[in-house]
Amino acid sequence: VMNYDVHRRYITFSLDKLQEVPRLPGPKFVFAHIMLPHPPFIFDRDGNFVPPERPYVTWDGSLFPGTTEEYQNGYLEQVIFLNQKLTGMISDILARSANPPIIILQGDHGPGAFYNVLELDTACLAERYSILNAYYFPDGDYKQLYPSITPVNSFRVVLNQYFGAQLDLLEDRSYFAGWLSPYVYTDVTDQIHLPCNTSGRQAH
Repeated sequence: VMNYDVHRRYITFSLDKLQEVPRLPGPKFVFAHIMLPHPPFIFDRDGNFVPPERPYVTWDGSLFPGTTEEYQNGYLEQVIFLNQKLTGMISDILARSANPPIIILQGDHGPGAFYNVLELDTACLAERYSILNAYYFPDGDYKQLYPSITPVNSFRVVLNQYFGAQLDLLEDRSYFAGWLSPYVYTDVTDQIHLPCNTSGRQAH
């Protein structure tokens, strides 16, 4: 049964195991999904365990059970903690890898302090659709990357550049699908870069 302590152990175990990747023999593809800085907010910036005083949930966006201020503060604390862990972990991987690795550090979505997960609300799509999308290529050749690249093309670029694939790049489009209608897509590509307008919006 998931609870805050199990959630904490899942995250710390995953981060610790990633540092052991260079010890694995031979070529390898490693994919890790770390549920940080996503709610629940259980770490402070120093990595101390600070579980909320409410039942365990991982709800995000408009379903988050706390206030907007709590969301923003908790997200910031976990970003700071995660940045410290990732900086050390990536440095260690680079130093200990027998062959220089390819690394993609990518968010699957942005924060959700003002994001409505149930229905399309265009007031602050930039918050949710802005992600960290960082690449390390061992030869330093980043010419195939471009400012508007989205995750749909990340591995296409890598496979083409380093593994001889000839994959066409796809359109970099962004879509909204509500929590209760996950297969009904609305193209919001032209709206995700608009400034956020959160005036008059109620806190969670």
